[in-house]
Amino acid sequence: MADDKSHQLKDKRNITKFYMTNLLVGCNLWDVADFMGGFGEIAGCYIARKKDKEGNRFGFISFIY
Repeated sequence: MADDKSHQLKDKRNITKFYMTNLLVGCNLWDVADFMGGFGEIAGCYIARKKDKEGNRFGFISFIY
């Protein structure tokens, strides 16, 4: 039972998500992760297929803190 609780505590992480816009056409998840990795540990990255209202590519990146 103690193992279950310690496993649950490890899964509870504080995550901060940032919105990115105006991404270049050829930019992919790995490019964003390489660039933003210097700011902290990355939990996830998403680039939308759609464009925002101004016609720019956008996405989100999540950091663990």
